[in-house]
Amino acid sequence: QLEKPDGISGQSAAEQNAKQFPIYTPLARMEGNVAHSTKRHGLKVSDYFPTVGGADTNTFGEPATFRDFLGWNNGRFGVWGEFLVDVNFDGLRVLNPGIAGLEFLYMNGRGTEFAKSTISNTYFVGRTREIATAGPGDMCEGLQDVNGAVNHDGNGCIHALHFPGIGSELIVKNATFVNFEAPLWTCSWCVGIKGGYEVDFENV
Repeated sequence: QLEKPDGISGQSAAEQNAKQFPIYTPLARMEGNVAHSTKRHGLKVSDYFPTVGGADTNTFGEPATFRDFLGWNNGRFGVWGEFLVDVNFDGLRVLNPGIAGLEFLYMNGRGTEFAKSTISNTYFVGRTREIATAGPGDMCEGLQDVNGAVNHDGNGCIHALHFPGIGSELIVKNATFVNFEAPLWTCSWCVGIKGGYEVDFENV
């Protein structure tokens, strides 16, 4: 919160001393953006819980939707996020990610009983060209070199989605996965592979 709003950071002079904070500010519009050949992530969203009026004392969420984002050849993740509440993605397309198309550390979860998040109308491509592999039945090992990916799941596979170890009320619908040996990885950032919540799927 700015003591004297500057008019370019989300607060106007008329909102001086109003309890508004960037992490609670409703999303106006983010649509049709492209992240091409980035070293780490195509899009990173952290600590975001949009609420009505943008006040930290307001527990009513105002859902935010990131639309038609395209990530291509991102070194680690097409989209990476942590501590997100009432955040949605529609029309997301990610091709050739280094580790995964999308990963969340925390989404909704405890204390956010009315929040929901939907990942809809998405298209993920693990690789857009053939890659030499170490041998029959060892496809994941060959995929490690696409963008310098690390051996993230113990198998060297690139995934479309890494689901949050702490999260709830997550729906994935109208999703297409192309050229993945292992499109889904559950419980990202879990300790000792413990945790995770239900995820609903529709038309995958």
